[in-house]
Amino acid sequence: MRVVLGDSYFASITTCITMKENNLRFIGPIKTATKDYCSEQLNKYTLPKRGDFRSVYSIDDDKKIDMFAIVWRDSTQMNFISNTSSCYRGHDCNRERTQQVDRTPNAPPEKVYQEIPQLEASAKYYKGNSVIDEHNKTRCDDIMLERKLHTKSWDVKVNHLFNSWHNLC
Repeated sequence: MRVVLGDSYFASITTCITMKENNLRFIGPIKTATKDYCSEQLNKYTLPKRGDFRSVYSIDDDKKIDMFAIVWRDSTQMNFISNTSSCYRGHDCNRERTQQVDRTPNAPPEKVYQEIPQLEASAKYYKGNSVIDEHNKTRCDDIMLERKLHTKSWDVKVNHLFNSWHNLC
């Protein structure tokens, strides 16, 4: 059976159900505000360390697991939805980070290697979609194709909008 890996734009309960009806499997990170998502059950847990997880699942008429939702802790809590794979331990994430290990003044940062336990479902997702995530990071952060205006002031937003229109003409 084919497995479709989607990003958070496509991931939903409806996507999982539709994929299963078409004999496809789905894994993807889901936004916690998505309709019918079980965020109340999963977000009541605080996952203290990287690699911790909680999951909930639904059972079909044949008493088999139909789909499941996972909250998994990396640097932040990530929510996934899937109708395939499992909550068994998958391949660990190996991350290289630069951290200030030596606390003496003017000490240079050091490279630190972290091994983070990962579930099979999230491991499959990151194996297939890591290139897309890197592309989005490059597009948004490095070359700044999408800029965000960080203000809550209405007059600044309106002036920015008019100035943008003026520059286009």
